[in-house]
Amino acid sequence: MRQQWGVSLVFLGLLALFYPPVALVAATLYAVHAVDWQKLPVMWCYPWRVVIRARCRVAIAALVITLVCLLPTYVLSQSYGPVVTMAQAHSIPEFQPSGRHSFFRAGLWRYWLMLYGGHGAILKRTIFTPVTLVAAVFLWPMVRWRGWFPSLKNVQPSLSIFAELTLAAMVWFLAAYGLAFRLHMPGRYTSHCILLAMPILAAIAWVSLLGSLVLYQRRLVKLTAVLLVLVPLFFYYPLLLQKFPKTLYVTGHEALIYEYLQTQPKDTLVASLDYEADNIPTFAKRSVLMASEYGTPFHLGYYRQIRQRAADLLRAHYASDRATVKTFADTYGVDFWLINKVAFDPSYLANHRYWHNNYQALTNAAIDHMGQAGVLQTSLERCAVVETANFSLVPTDCVLGD
Repeated sequence: MRQQWGVSLVFLGLLALFYPPVALVAATLYAVHAVDWQKLPVMWCYPWRVVIRARCRVAIAALVITLVCLLPTYVLSQSYGPVVTMAQAHSIPEFQPSGRHSFFRAGLWRYWLMLYGGHGAILKRTIFTPVTLVAAVFLWPMVRWRGWFPSLKNVQPSLSIFAELTLAAMVWFLAAYGLAFRLHMPGRYTSHCILLAMPILAAIAWVSLLGSLVLYQRRLVKLTAVLLVLVPLFFYYPLLLQKFPKTLYVTGHEALIYEYLQTQPKDTLVASLDYEADNIPTFAKRSVLMASEYGTPFHLGYYRQIRQRAADLLRAHYASDRATVKTFADTYGVDFWLINKVAFDPSYLANHRYWHNNYQALTNAAIDHMGQAGVLQTSLERCAVVETANFSLVPTDCVLGD
């Protein structure tokens, strides 16, 4: 709104490095902002006359910066194989309603309009969290009757940027559907942009409303009563929500295991069926063979390797013969096994969402096989180098008796 183009272009470059989908929307926003939309209905036959030249130069610079910053991402992604197609995605468990990247939903409402859909949704379910964000919806009628809200006169010309943002986001949303995963998930282009706009629009609406109340309330007693109700609503209501703001930050709870693994060589490889494997690279700074959080299905070369590793891991984890475990460990170079202490109970796999949804046949076979004492199961007490309330960390050398 302040039109500090140089600063905004710097941040656009950083955005392209960290979150490409929104960077594409932002770059398009520069182009949309370069059009004089008031003249367009009259001069649509002469589109070059509705372009604001100064803004057009900024838009070209934004496009160049975005493409340059996205180039490393594009080049590096080529090593992971071809991008999955829409037809292929229909047979991949992760894209199903209960999958890690749920995309396909039953019915038009859940699949296309998708106010409460999966990763293909236009909006997120948290769009009105906290509920005070609903005020953003009423900003448009407030602008229509701006005579009642004098403070809106100062910001009304700048409000068009939010309409332009929505238009740019929808263009990329439709493009992402049309190109089917080559631009990642469609919802990445709209949901985050709209979530960014909602608090700003809601704040403008609330400030305008409060300003009008102050202007039209002649009695101090009434004004004080109104403020006593509304101010706590703004500042204290969000504090009553258990999951606001929803940051999705992960807390590691197995400090003993992280600390021990950090003392091991940096090329140490850990194998585990548990969700705790997601945390090992971050908190222990050591590699894992595979983990549910990293099993993304967008690039087939990468995804096929992950599925092969996962299948081999599941078989070896419950194998009752030493040769199977040894072959697996030698093939992948596994140094440690991180084992949940209830992993050999049939209910563990049956209730494990990742394994049950994505490897159902292998999971059922492993559950049927649990009646036999497995190699890892019989090695827990003898070989564990670190034990916590929930996990045992077991070295492969001890399991194999080397």
